[in-house]
Amino acid sequence: MKCNCIKEFEEQLKNRAKEMKDFQKSDNEIRVSAQGMMFLLNGAPDSYIPYQEFEVTQDYITKTGKNRTKKEKVNILFGYCPYCGRKLEKEKSDVV
Repeated sequence: MKCNCIKEFEEQLKNRAKEMKDFQKSDNEIRVSAQGMMFLLNGAPDSYIPYQEFEVTQDYITKTGKNRTKKEKVNILFGYCPYCGRKLEKEKSDVV
């Protein structure tokens, strides 16, 4: 990504966590890392795009009359930064 939104947001979360009671009990370093990032195999070494996982569920009745729930997970890849809205550009790589 061309913007620094993820790193800036991680820093904001880290600062906010310092104010939370659960994190004030320890003097150890607070670490925050964004989840839901996918590394591109054909992109630059530090190239990544954000995605969000959704769960789709549907209740149904089996032939024997039992209630069941069907679950499917769907990953949505963003073509833009979900924080600032900047369009993601394919980063050039030295890898062939």
